[in-house]
Amino acid sequence: KTFNFYILNRDQTHLPSFYIVDVPGFGYAEASDKMREQWKTLLNTYLNKRDTLKVVFHLIDSRHGPVGEDNMLMKAVSQNKERVKYVVILTKADADNARVRKGKARSSLMNRTHTALGKAGWNTE
Repeated sequence: KTFNFYILNRDQTHLPSFYIVDVPGFGYAEASDKMREQWKTLLNTYLNKRDTLKVVFHLIDSRHGPVGEDNMLMKAVSQNKERVKYVVILTKADADNARVRKGKARSSLMNRTHTALGKAGWNTE
């Protein structure tokens, strides 16, 4: 329920050090509406003001596809796309093997993700 900062390569003089920032999973975190709004405000501020931010890795549960909070993040990051790279990672793709084998779930998920990215302002061509 907090933003967690992890520094990598801190003790490696031959490698650049950098942070990975893990933010709450809005869609599945147990939190009040007020807390969710505070997270959204903090996240938007971070995305807009953090000049050292280079890339956003957005993890989306492939069993559900993009939910409302995912769409909000896609749009927020798209407003900074000139300076921030954006990578969508679909997680738990192996969780429902029967549907995945049929290919229908994968195709539907990719279409929903593609549509959500387009609506958020990303060029998906």
